[in-house]
Amino acid sequence: MSYARVRASWNQGSLLPLSISILVLVSLGAIENLGIATAMPMVEKEFGHVGLYGWVFAAYSLSSLFGGSFFGVVGDRYSLRLALGTAVVVFSVGLTLGGGSTSMFGLVGARMIQGFGYGGFVVLPYMMISRYFEGAQKAKMLAAMASAWIVPSLFIPPVAGVVAEAWSWRLVFLGVIPIALASGMLANHALTKVEGGSKEHARRDVPLRSMLSRTLSGLGSAISVGAIVIALSIRDPLIKYLVVFCGVLLFVLSVSRLVNTSGLYKRGDTLLILFVRGLSSFAFFGIESFLPFVLFSVKKMPITEAGLVLTASSFSWTAGSWLQARASQSVSYKVRVAIGLGIFMLSLGALWLNFWDANLQGALSVVVWFVAGAGMGVVYPSVTLAGLGSAQTGSDGQLSSLLQIFDTGGFALSTGVFGLVLASGVNHLSVSLRIARYSINYEVIIVVALVATLAALVLALSGRYSFLRS
Repeated sequence: MSYARVRASWNQGSLLPLSISILVLVSLGAIENLGIATAMPMVEKEFGHVGLYGWVFAAYSLSSLFGGSFFGVVGDRYSLRLALGTAVVVFSVGLTLGGGSTSMFGLVGARMIQGFGYGGFVVLPYMMISRYFEGAQKAKMLAAMASAWIVPSLFIPPVAGVVAEAWSWRLVFLGVIPIALASGMLANHALTKVEGGSKEHARRDVPLRSMLSRTLSGLGSAISVGAIVIALSIRDPLIKYLVVFCGVLLFVLSVSRLVNTSGLYKRGDTLLILFVRGLSSFAFFGIESFLPFVLFSVKKMPITEAGLVLTASSFSWTAGSWLQARASQSVSYKVRVAIGLGIFMLSLGALWLNFWDANLQGALSVVVWFVAGAGMGVVYPSVTLAGLGSAQTGSDGQLSSLLQIFDTGGFALSTGVFGLVLASGVNHLSVSLRIARYSINYEVIIVVALVATLAALVLALSGRYSFLRS
């Protein structure tokens, strides 16, 4: 079935199963992310090693960089069905190992395997949207993807909190496995209708060398970000800066290779879009990953209540996404991103005040993070649409991989760096002093996130984005 015939069949409803499967895959990611983020304070309580807390998220994110590139290549050269099926299996294996972990180190290793599979869930839905949907339908699907977080955000944080406290955090990991398998089967059925046979849809005109280059670029990006994070914990200044330099150099080389093979016709502005994506991810997800932990540890909120910040941001993110979808045809990219980032910066300031003043209740953070989610809900789909709009026909896989590299790379870098900052100086402190130190360190983290957001705003306003007006 040709792309033209697939697109023409939209009005007949033949893409409805594909739309549903995309939303189910996003919901799977929401269930996994919300559940594990909520349960992690209980994991740290059992295993200790707060210095590795951030690496549970960073290792997951870094391996998903490689996974995203790998499964994007498989989807381009063979079929989206094959790529998705393999991703589901690897993801499920990682969850199984994570649920059976006996130490924080073992959990980090399991998360690397799980993250590799999750990389497919990140890239493949974007490839489906770019390949089979047209015009305004893309904006609506991106907004619908944000909506797919609503139902999980309602019940996953409180359920995961209850399960982790009353029984075991391990059940949170293991409980996602049947959901992953069912989601994969549904998506496979939908892709069968639009792709036909794997041989029919394979793009064997794309050189194998190019595909290998893209895969290695994803691997290089993952290694480079990991090296930078690890370097920050090295005490010898010479070795530290040498590793950072090598990490930055490897990242530039990896991204440059993808940019060169993707056929982006407005590379300067496209790079601005990618950096805005990375910095936004760095700030938002870096702060959110540790917010339940500091509310649980510093503000003494029960884990079920601390997890409500994830529910709040998911709801408002969805509202912001739908708002930008309605405004995407009448409000410029610059204005939408500036408004979203501005709202998020104000939220960061309020969050800092909440931890600076020990008398303020932790519940205020739930309200503040609700507002923050609305801002990012406007920013993320706007940046995604702009990125997809910069790609030439046939480069959707490369562009999706680039978006994921900057998105996940920013997340991995922030969780790794912020984890080191949060754990700084807490060893050998009494419980009361450790709690005070957590609060101070988290205030520093918020300031760093605020600077990153300001840099994203400046970059977003710097481009001309002529391809968005064509």
